Amino acid sequence: MDVKKRTLTILALAVLVTCIGLASSARAGELPDAYEPNETVATARAITQGTHACNFDRMGDVDYYNITIPAGQEITIDITATSVLSVTLLGTSGPIVMANLPPNQARLTHVATYTGNHTIYATGTGIYTLVITIATPGSDLAMPGYEPLSIALASCMAIAIVYMIARSTRKIQA
Repeated sequence: MDVKKRTLTILALAVLVTCIGLASSARAGELPDAYEPNETVATARAITQGTHACNFDRMGDVDYYNITIPAGQEITIDITATSVLSVTLLGTSGPIVMANLPPNQARLTHVATYTGNHTIYATGTGIYTLVITIATPGSDLAMPGYEPLSIALASCMAIAIVYMIARSTRKIQA
């Protein structure tokens, strides 16, 4: 293994260990949730494409997010979670795509049949990251240089930022 690969491997492992430590120290109720209140469809927070660091702020918390999808466009939701997570994409007639996700990375996709609001419903415990992309079906939805490790590192960085903000507001004691 050359020096560059070895260095990248060590860096990736260090980030992973840090993220595991952060995840294990972050319990429901300790981290601020920038999207609260969002416990019902009526209080769902608007969300756009991009990376969103989220968490369930207490045991039994549910999160709702609204996103507008043009008809014929495909939404891809990459989810990284620290625990088991249930995610559902809702349309005007009810559930469209559902998944019970293990504590790792998963992906939901759906091609919108109408232009308008769709709701993402999530329930679980702990921290999770949503990476949302809307594109023409069949196009390359991957980010330049996309690899599962890249998504994992981006998710860990988002979790670390939320954790540092929480620490700075003294919601979490060392």
